[in-house]
Amino acid sequence: MKIKTKQFTLSLNDQLPNDIDDPIELIQKITRKVAINSKCSNFKNVFLWVKLAEDTLERYSNLEDKSILYLQINLAMALYYMGKLEKSKNFYEKIIDVFQKLDRVNKKSFTSLYYNYARILLILGDYETAETNINNAIKLNKKSAISYSLKARILTYREFYDSAEFYYKLAIENSKKNGKMHIEADYFYDHGISYYKIGNYILAKKYLYKAYQIRNKIYGKENLCTIFTLCDIAAILYFEKEYIKAYKIYKTVYTVFNQILGKDNNETQNALYNCTLTIIMIKKHNNIINHKTLDIRSHYVKTLIIMKKYSEVIGYLKSPFVILGKNELFLLLDYDNITMDAPKVILSIKGSSVGKIAKIMENKNIPITKNSVLAKEMIENCPQFRCIPKKYWNDVAKIMGPIK
Repeated sequence: MKIKTKQFTLSLNDQLPNDIDDPIELIQKITRKVAINSKCSNFKNVFLWVKLAEDTLERYSNLEDKSILYLQINLAMALYYMGKLEKSKNFYEKIIDVFQKLDRVNKKSFTSLYYNYARILLILGDYETAETNINNAIKLNKKSAISYSLKARILTYREFYDSAEFYYKLAIENSKKNGKMHIEADYFYDHGISYYKIGNYILAKKYLYKAYQIRNKIYGKENLCTIFTLCDIAAILYFEKEYIKAYKIYKTVYTVFNQILGKDNNETQNALYNCTLTIIMIKKHNNIINHKTLDIRSHYVKTLIIMKKYSEVIGYLKSPFVILGKNELFLLLDYDNITMDAPKVILSIKGSSVGKIAKIMENKNIPITKNSVLAKEMIENCPQFRCIPKKYWNDVAKIMGPIK
């Protein structure tokens, strides 16, 4: 993926050139790269360009041109969908400050800024400031249905239920046909979450299913808004010990998040983690936790490794040890004579992150053996999450001997 300008071509991992005669052209093209489209279907492509967009903004932050402002707006939205809420919040604060100082502003754009900022504050739990900002959005556009709906949601979270009902009615009154369905879905969703918080899972599930059905009809089953609703339904099923139903939903949630947001996104990783926990509960519930072919710990371990929670993973290993090689080669192995035929490779990596991970292992008192020849061979021939081949048994046994 590349950006072509009159002067040069930039790829994803390129550094910004020093000799740029026309930065505005570059800024405009990068802005388009980080813009979320109306269908919200291009997240993975957008996320790839965020780092270069941040570098561009840092270099040209003092440039007095509206293109910088547009880049900030689009970058703030991209960061929101990446789950980097604090960064996104900081951008919105700066952008709103600029808008407040302008003699003339586009009311629609300003309303949108206040709305998005309030939405982030709501997620971060700053309900009062969120309400202040959504009030500002409403002052600018008294016919904005989505602003009334967000105001109602904030009031619901603040437990001002009568006031929330009033603003939901205003939202519906100011909605068009499809908009009315959107507001109704928000209404059902917020009621579902309220009942979920107080532990009334029957009513929570009833309202969330209604919200899901409407959102599925409006946006489709692979829309983020629809999938987030489905995720909350899965959580209720989990607490009701309906583990098989919960797992099927969590699996769908993970698949869609992975497709839209990418495997490294927090929402994708959390969905994978929920899948793992649910599988474990299914196996516990069926009294098969000790079966050799269904080792429960391996599910935890695999999930934590994928999520790069290296410090946490140690607590789920039986007899962990590390083989370290030159040129930043690293293998973390584990052995459990009950569930494994041979030591298993838990983590196999090479590169600049090795030093940091090795330090984590050292702090956890994990034995570390330096053997460059063995590390190099095993990196190439021992797949992650599998037991080592028989030809390495003697070499690894010599390492394990002193450890024991």
